[in-house]
Parts: sequence; structure tokens; C-alpha cells
Amino acid sequence: MSPVIILIRFINILFGIIATTLTLRFILKLFGASTQADFVVWMYQTSDSLLYPFIGMFPSPAVDLGNVFEFSTLFAILVYGIFAWLLVEALEFIEEIIKRQKMYRS
Repeated sequence: MSPVIILIRFINILFGIIATTLTLRFILKLFGASTQADFVVWMYQTSDSLLYPFIGMFPSPAVDLGNVFEFSTLFAILVYGIFAWLLVEALEFIEEIIKRQKMYRS
């Protein structure tokens, strides 16, 4: 297996973890999960660093008492997804160039 394929798999796994973490945060906020639960506190703390560049970018309207619709979380998922896709496309492009160079040398 080529190093590029390994790197692509790593990027896909990493994005999957990021997207899952942010999606769980979004759902917990939307349903107004209690911050008395350790899992909820852990999830918020874990996702805070991922969400940091996007905090305050969009308003987060309260749907109901304690329920929050975080647009910034959805935007972060979108941006991280686009970034991962671009990285994978760039790596595949580089791998194709390397393959063509090897074919011409042969």
C-alpha cells in the first residue's frame, strides 16, 4: 500500500472523528442536554477546540429554553469537510503525477 493511500485513509478517519464530535455537540445543544451529565460536559470540552475558529461567526438562536441551534457548528463541519476533501484531492493528484513520471521513465 502506497504512503499516499495511507495518508488519505488517515485524513478520512480524522475527518470522520471531527465530524462525529461536532455532530454530537450540535445534537446535544439542539436538544438542550444537561451540563450536569459528565458525557455532555466532556463532549463540549472536546469539541470547543475544534469549534474555536468559528465561535461567534453566526448567531446561535435559542429554539426553546436551553435548546440552541448552533449555526457555527454546522459551518465548522462543512469547512472541515471541504478541507479534508481538498487534501485528499491534492494527494491523489500528486500520486497520479508520480505514477506518470514512473511510466515515462520506464
